[in-house]
Amino acid sequence: MSAPGATRLLRRDRAELDRIALAFREGRTVVAFVACAASLRPAALEYLREYGKTWVIPEPAEPADGAELLTLLVEAVKKPSREIVAFVIPKDGGPVMNTLNLHREKLREGASKLVFIEGAEGMAALRSQGRDAYTFRDLLAYLNGEAPLPPVEVGEESEELIHARERYRRAVREQGAAAWELGEKLRSRRQFVEAERLLRRALEQYDEEGMTHEEDAEHYANLCYGVASTLGHRSSEAQSLQIVRRGLKRIEGHTSEHALAARADLLLIAEGAYGRNRNYIHEAARVPGGDEHVRPNLLFVFGQWHMRTGNHGEAGRTLSRYLAIEEHQFNSALAIVHQAELYTAMGKLSSAEARARVAVEALSRSAASPLYAHGPLGELFFLRGELDSAERILDAATRAAMCDASVTRERIFLAGLSAERGDIESGFSALRDIAQKSIDAGSDGGHYRSVATLVEFLTKAHAACRLSPDDLPRADDDLTLAEDLSRAAFGTDPPWYTIFFPLRRSELLALRPERLPDALALSQLALDRARASCAEIVPEAARIHGQHLILAGRYDEALATLALAESAAREEEYLRELAAAQRLTVVALVLAGHPASEIEARLTALRQTLESTGSPRITAENLLDLARALPPTTTLPEPLALADEALELFTEMPYPAKESLSLETAGDVLLARGDAEGALRRYKPAFQILSRYGLLLRAPLLQGKIDRLGGVAEGVS
Repeated sequence: MSAPGATRLLRRDRAELDRIALAFREGRTVVAFVACAASLRPAALEYLREYGKTWVIPEPAEPADGAELLTLLVEAVKKPSREIVAFVIPKDGGPVMNTLNLHREKLREGASKLVFIEGAEGMAALRSQGRDAYTFRDLLAYLNGEAPLPPVEVGEESEELIHARERYRRAVREQGAAAWELGEKLRSRRQFVEAERLLRRALEQYDEEGMTHEEDAEHYANLCYGVASTLGHRSSEAQSLQIVRRGLKRIEGHTSEHALAARADLLLIAEGAYGRNRNYIHEAARVPGGDEHVRPNLLFVFGQWHMRTGNHGEAGRTLSRYLAIEEHQFNSALAIVHQAELYTAMGKLSSAEARARVAVEALSRSAASPLYAHGPLGELFFLRGELDSAERILDAATRAAMCDASVTRERIFLAGLSAERGDIESGFSALRDIAQKSIDAGSDGGHYRSVATLVEFLTKAHAACRLSPDDLPRADDDLTLAEDLSRAAFGTDPPWYTIFFPLRRSELLALRPERLPDALALSQLALDRARASCAEIVPEAARIHGQHLILAGRYDEALATLALAESAAREEEYLRELAAAQRLTVVALVLAGHPASEIEARLTALRQTLESTGSPRITAENLLDLARALPPTTTLPEPLALADEALELFTEMPYPAKESLSLETAGDVLLARGDAEGALRRYKPAFQILSRYGLLLRAPLLQGKIDRLGGVAEGVS
């Protein structure tokens, strides 16, 4: 969003305009949208005019109504492509936007078009009223700008002024310490907006000239830690990382004990593509005095990181060691919350609930918000199939939150509840709403996760035959727009989203056989970008590209790509991705007809990896996914035995949706082998589970399978 009254371009703004200027140079008809505040428009025009001496950019027309815009478009069609026509779309869109949408084909004809959109409000109008016109763009530039500050007069400083400055610096330090203390209290109460505002104000004072002592650098780094932590809780992860970098730059070169501790703390809170940044964690461990016995934060963050990478056994041990030495009540309570999340990720749902309830008590004792534990509680009830209980817990959390961005996770789970109940459109609509509100709130992580969840549920709905022919093409348009908005709003540093969005689009396109070549092109692009700029995403990118290659029947290429995924996963110590790559390797070997000894060896390697995760849930999900991917007549590995093994694990958790899917998969295998009676014996209890828990997403598909075999689906009301 442009800064109020912005009149100067930032470097990033000029880079955005450079792309437009380079396109104008090509001499073809170019359609460029520029979203910025009206006050920034003159600076943008001046920059483009200065950039291109060979073209003329007139003052943008401001059509008063649709008729004026239509006249302008008709006249522009008659002009050569090297000429440029500029015009402004009003904030509210209105008749002008409707006309642009109706006559969008004229954008591509005649003169190039430079279309100015009035900031965030104009972009909202464009998305709601001008969706079709928006697809005709070649480029979108989102300009932020810098609002000018009044000039500062500099003169000779008297001794009194020098002493006054010193008194001010002391006051700033005292205020900074007070702001830090209050910010921590606010963060414990999940009052993130107020905490961020308070800490940023304190941080700005340390940016002033004269605050250059080592003590000032330490305070500055601590305030950066507070701001970054608060932003992380609001899923503003790119901003959080940028604040961490500011703090690290300011503390660089300082070697006091407090300065080193501040540096280590900043490194530990730095965001990565999947949570905490692995390289920064290891760098923090190398900071003098940063041994895990001295700095408990190191244990805490290592526990989080092991949990996200799938090394659940090590995560549990690390969090337990942390709790044994941590004395701060609030920090201990948060660690218990993470233990609850860990047990949920492992599929040990009874243990997860017990730890979550302990966390609620611990948070209350420390005068912190018990809402920290609501997300894990809601998730575990969701997995158990207790959708009503999950909804009550998650809804209470969202109602009590002081800003939507702080409960993005809970809102995403609520959208998932709708989809699992069979109300697909409501779930999808809720996810699109979360994505839009995340953009407005500056929450890059919330925006991406809502889009990624939308892809996940579209994939489930497609597998359940619950989508209309238009749903997937529309979703692809949504993802294209979401990627553009993410780039415009959050930039490309860090580079995660320039990789993640193509991967998610590729997964959607791979669901449509005619678009598989496009899916492969996107996943290859994402893999190339990951290898060039973000090694931690290489395992996922290579695994997804390998999966698409299997779909295309290019098994040798798939095996080579999956070998890269496996190697990268080992390098990044990412057990979850290592298991996924090994699972797909088994599938590729079977489909390519490799010798049984080779398949057996790879299956053994997969089993060893699954055992090393210490996670029944990761094990069960991989076994089930392997059973579903293998041809039903395969004997090595045996898909029926895999599905039954997964069923046993899911039943113990319990995880009803996956119990049902395991039974359904076993039924599919038996039916393909000609055992219709055996298939019916699996389908019926699978349908009963879905009916009992109100998990209606796959119920119609399963009902149809039973009907075709002449059985009766007995549901539980």
